[in-house]
This record gives sequence, C-alpha cells and structure tokens, in this order.
Amino acid sequence: MFRPIYGGGDYVLYLVVGLAIWNFVSNCVTLGATVFVSNAGLILNLVTRPLSHVLRLWTNISIRFFFQLAVFVPVAVYLGVLTDVLVLTAFTALITLLLMGIPIIVITAFLTTYIRDAEHFISVAMRFLFFLTPVFWIPGEDRIQSLVVQFNPFYYVLELARAPLLGISPDWFVWQLNMLFLAGGTVTAYLLLTYFGRRLPLWL
Repeated sequence: MFRPIYGGGDYVLYLVVGLAIWNFVSNCVTLGATVFVSNAGLILNLVTRPLSHVLRLWTNISIRFFFQLAVFVPVAVYLGVLTDVLVLTAFTALITLLLMGIPIIVITAFLTTYIRDAEHFISVAMRFLFFLTPVFWIPGEDRIQSLVVQFNPFYYVLELARAPLLGISPDWFVWQLNMLFLAGGTVTAYLLLTYFGRRLPLWL
C-alpha cells in the first residue's frame, strides 16, 4: 500500500488528498443540485437571495473539506514528507479550488431546478466520473488512460490542489485551465443569478 508515486510522495497521501478534493467537488455538484429545491419553502415565503442559500451550503461543504484534509497532516508527519509540501503554491491552489465551488453550486442548482430530471443524471454521472478520474489510481503511459485523463476536466482540478501537497509544482497548463474554469464559471453563475434569480420561485 505504501508505494512511492511521482515526485517522491506516498500512495496513501495521494489517496487521502485525492479523496478529500474529490468529495469537495462532488458535494458541490450533487448537493448543489438540490440546494434550491430543498430550500423551496424559504425561497417562496421569504425574500431571500438565491446566493445566500448557495453560500450557506458552500460554507458547510468547505468546513467538511478541511476536516477531511486535516488527516493529511498527521499522515505526512508520520511518513516524514511534510517538509516536501509547497506551502505557498498549495495555499493558492486550495483557495482557487474553494472559489470554484461557488459557481459549481450555482450552475448545478439552476440547472436542476429548471430541469428536475437532471438531478438524477448528475448523481449517476458523478459516480461514473469518480472511476474515470485518478483519485485512487495513478495515470500511467497507457494510451487509454492518457486519453481519459487528457479530456477529463476533473483531473486538472484534482491535480492543481493535490500536486503541491505532495511536493510537486503543478504544470502551468493546469493553472491556466483552472483559471479558465474559475473565470468561465464565475461569469456563468453571475449571469444566472442576475437574469434568472427572480424567476426562481416560478420554477419551484
């Protein structure tokens, strides 16, 4: 089980960090898909902004993420690799990951509120994507694996936050893609909240 991976890290750290990051992203998608529907009573009977429900859910998911990620510290100390962590890079990457959670929740929330059947599809899709994303397996030189990783956006999100915690500096292309995801998601979320926020009670 304790086998070395690229960059001199350890598989157990690779797995611990990978699962924490995946759970954060997966929760933003799956729980975000139900945030408006589950708060329909408050939205219909009270004058509350849709963003307030999004931020409350995002805060809850973020807290759980840090509790899960906290396991990394004692394990890294035990294995003697805590000094390998690229602290500044890891901090920047984690902030980027957390910020991406907000537009992810907004987008999935509006989508599933407007198209109710999308909630089931998203839940099934995330389970399928879990196995296509290198959370517990390590990308190799296999051609099929390379194609799966290359066209899987979740891989780049995972790699951005996991690599610096394992002492590896993420590739500049990974940073660029994540900045693109963050910018595109933020703009999309803003447009949804601005133009469709008032119609939300009609969809509920």
